[in-house]
Amino acid sequence: RCDMPNRSSSSLPWLLIIAVLAMVLLPASTAAADQPTQTTPAPGFRPDQFCVPGFADSLDSATVAVLPTIVRRVERTAHSFASQQQIVAFLAEMGTDARKKPRRVDLGPIRRHSQWDMFQYGARTVSESLESYDTGTDYTLVMEILVPDAQAVFGIEIYIVDQAGEHALSFLLNSHHKMFAEAKLVARGSSEEARAAMIEKATAVGLAALEKQLRQLREGGDCRA
Repeated sequence: RCDMPNRSSSSLPWLLIIAVLAMVLLPASTAAADQPTQTTPAPGFRPDQFCVPGFADSLDSATVAVLPTIVRRVERTAHSFASQQQIVAFLAEMGTDARKKPRRVDLGPIRRHSQWDMFQYGARTVSESLESYDTGTDYTLVMEILVPDAQAVFGIEIYIVDQAGEHALSFLLNSHHKMFAEAKLVARGSSEEARAAMIEKATAVGLAALEKQLRQLREGGDCRA
């Protein structure tokens, strides 16, 4: 079992808030995604079962395969190789041996009502997709960016699994998290260039959240068996 980082009793209400926020429904419009009623400083929501002890410390000597980023839309799943390269460069800067791999995970179109449903489906599908795919690395990372109306990012998921397909560290992020809300992940126009810039910025936000998650784990909030 994996626990959230140690917190004082005064911060316990945030645990309940974060759990509820993971159930957030897809917005009916871009405006709904941009106007959360409250935000949490947590770098995403990490369910207990999606974390294993010692993972953060193991990254110093681990190899990580990075698959093309999933860009999930209403009509279909697309993939971003630019985002994939951005992730590889980020991990390399951290000192992690990261390698691009061509395998694409297809999650299909957005059909589920909440991000929590989509996260669970994505986590299961990523694990199943990698069962028969040997990356030759210790871990595999896949980022998923939810873009239900093409002009705004609704949520971000990061899945990191080990060689057996078990989740070492996976979490979700949305507009109820302060760092996501402040990024204002909206395309500044309808061109492909504007949308590509939005995906690039969303990738950076997801990676910033990953860095904070790892820092929390290394500073004494690691999972406990």
